[in-house]
Order: sequence, then C-alpha cells, then structure tokens
Amino acid sequence: MKTRLLILAIAALAFSCDDDDDEEVVRDTTAPVVTITEPEDHEEFDRGAEMHVEGTITDDRALAEFKIDIHNANDGHGHGGKRSGEWDYEETFTISGLKWEFHEDVMIPDSADTGIYHVIITALDAAGNQSELAERDIHIHE
Repeated sequence: MKTRLLILAIAALAFSCDDDDDEEVVRDTTAPVVTITEPEDHEEFDRGAEMHVEGTITDDRALAEFKIDIHNANDGHGHGGKRSGEWDYEETFTISGLKWEFHEDVMIPDSADTGIYHVIITALDAAGNQSELAERDIHIHE
C-alpha cells in the first residue's frame, strides 16, 4: 500500500512539473519591442538603389521571428490589385534569443513607382505575442 501511494505521489509530482512548464509559456503576454535605426524616417532613395534596414528586437522570454514589409503608401491601401510599376517587398526571418540585431539590404527595383513607401518591422515571440508596428516612411524618386 505504501509503495502504491509513493508511486502515485511521484506521478502526481511529475505531471505537475510538466503543467508548470506549459503554464510558463502561456503566462508570457509581453510582446517583443522593435527599434528601427535605418532607414531614417523620410529618407530618400533612388530607384535601383540599395536600402539598408537595421534595428534591434528584444523580448523578455524568447524571440521567434520578424518580418520586413515595404509597400507603396500612395495607394490609400486599397486591395484592388497592384498597379503597373508598383513595388512591394516582404520577407520573414526565423530568430531566437532575447535580443536580435538585424541588418538587411533591400534592392529597390528600377521599375518601382516613385512616391512614399512604408517600411514596417514586426516581431513575434515564442508565445505568439506580436510587437507593435515599428514604421518608417521613405521616399523613392527617379
């Protein structure tokens, strides 16, 4: 009888430890923080130029991924399809740790429309919390 109680106590302890690990992930409600250092807000670029996108992402638990999204801001964000010459860029990267510094070079095509573009960086942590949008506006000209 004592052996059976001892086995039940050990099993209960083992299951409670597993539950604590699962609860640890669930309790993470803090989103990552994104800081963009490049490009500068309202920085100007020529068509065909390379744009450096740089910054830092931090989280209190564990980072999972970040995304760079660059799209034309002159379209009023309608979703009726792209116009001829309209350019956008989107790439998602897998990351880890508590702090991630990103340095990515993005080529602006010669065919890109001129005008204002949004550069947006978002990040997810391992628990699925998404950062606030970190955004810069850039100007592409001929």
